[in-house]
Amino acid sequence: MRFKKLKNSNPLAGFIRPDIPGIFNEVFILKKYLDRFNHALNDGDILPPYEVIIHPSSQCNLRCEWCIGGNISGSNKIKEDLQRLTSTLANPSNMERLINNLLSYEEKRKIVKNGKKIKKIYKIENVSFSGITGEPLIAKESLIKAIRLLTQKNVRVGVYTNGTLLDNQLIDELLKVAYVNFSIDAGSAATYSRLKYQCNKDGEALFNKLIMNIKRLIKARNKSEKSNLQVNASYVLYPGNYREIYETAKFLKGIGIENFRVKQDNLGKNLLSKRQMNEASKILEKIDNLVDDKFKFIKIHRLNNPSDMDRVVDNCMITDLMAAVGSDGNVYPCNYHPRVGGFSYGNAIETKFQLIWEGEKRKKIRKSLPSICPEACDPFKNRANRLFEAIRKCQAKYGKEKTNVFISEIINYIK
Repeated sequence: MRFKKLKNSNPLAGFIRPDIPGIFNEVFILKKYLDRFNHALNDGDILPPYEVIIHPSSQCNLRCEWCIGGNISGSNKIKEDLQRLTSTLANPSNMERLINNLLSYEEKRKIVKNGKKIKKIYKIENVSFSGITGEPLIAKESLIKAIRLLTQKNVRVGVYTNGTLLDNQLIDELLKVAYVNFSIDAGSAATYSRLKYQCNKDGEALFNKLIMNIKRLIKARNKSEKSNLQVNASYVLYPGNYREIYETAKFLKGIGIENFRVKQDNLGKNLLSKRQMNEASKILEKIDNLVDDKFKFIKIHRLNNPSDMDRVVDNCMITDLMAAVGSDGNVYPCNYHPRVGGFSYGNAIETKFQLIWEGEKRKKIRKSLPSICPEACDPFKNRANRLFEAIRKCQAKYGKEKTNVFISEIINYIK
């Protein structure tokens, strides 16, 4: 088999997930941003991050049992009295200042391409909107303002949302972005209410509204002649919902969802039992049979590999390539850091983002990562750091030239 051959000859092979396709795979960073990566690895040269993740609000209309924000903020569950950052970015004028600061950050470098030295402009290419304790659509006016500013400058935009607050105005704006990911997490209204709304009956109505909103967005996308929107969905596999995931996947494929991602409780506290895992494995195999050119099933966490969630690196390199801005407008090491009392580099509403990103405070905090990080780690960034650390060690052992060959092999291997 091809992967077996690669594994025998390439010391990086054991640090990649060939089952994860395209942009969802950390190898994508090497494929598209190899020169940025090499700058961070070898030169210590500071370039603009290729992506910035923004939290427009710290408020949420749901109460998910597995909420990462609740855990990093010192509570096992999201509660009404949870300490939250201010939602400064919910003010459209503050969001506008932030976005303009991001757009103004450019760096020019000379690079060698096809044997010739050329000048290249580095800037922020992607911006995604999500939350750690908050739902982005709560800050509706700010989100709309940001989408308009960014898409006018051809920045790739993505939105992660629970989808229950979607309305006609937001649908019109979301048709301009690259992707929207809906957190669905249940196959029935009753399960949704139990896991995401503390068993309140209103949660069942929210589930039905979510399904309706997904259908409306896909319908609008299909009718649009200009929109290239990709509509995705995600599902946290839990003891209380794993039996519903196949019917959910089948339904989502039927209405036009393109990528369906599944992961487990990222804190590793509410995983399936051995018996449940055996049952779930058979269910997930059935979903694999649904996969075709229009529908992808992506297992972020593998059922029988709890180590997928472990942080095992001594250095966080992904923080040099991706930035995060909390709802208070402060820049943080990553999207899991924004919290009351968290480690901030500076406020990107009040200060140029470039000055913060290249500043001494960031350099100082950067040296303390990941020892000061929250317990949970973003799955994509965790995998990326494992791979990047393997590359760093590989380079120390084999040298740059041989390591570049190994990198080229894994880039060509991942489809």
